[in-house]
Amino acid sequence: MGIGKVAFGASFIFDPPFPMSGLGMLTRFAPLHCWAWVWILAGTATFTSAWLKFGRDGWGFVAASVPPTVWAFTYGWAGLVGDYTRGLWLFVWYMTSHCGVIWCASRVPPESGSPDLPGPVVEGRPG
Repeated sequence: MGIGKVAFGASFIFDPPFPMSGLGMLTRFAPLHCWAWVWILAGTATFTSAWLKFGRDGWGFVAASVPPTVWAFTYGWAGLVGDYTRGLWLFVWYMTSHCGVIWCASRVPPESGSPDLPGPVVEGRPG
């Protein structure tokens, strides 16, 4: 997941799309290459925390959630105010396929589904 975020952020630096429909709210605060670094830094934090034990990797899930949440609400706002009608669809897509999946992944212990595990796996059980 982290490597994908780094690659997505790098794409905005090395091959930025034009025009940037729907991201006007972000580019009012900083140029697109700055927002690309948000993806890259969050991806790096996500990738790094993937190597931590379950229960200590929480900040990685937070880092993984920040860029798609910012993108989702930016697109959603652009859709609501009529700047980019496709923005509402992208809001739903980012919130479900990114934020929702990240949240679900943060709740599943790594040993769930192991056939050799004695007894039931309980969410949040210390590893």
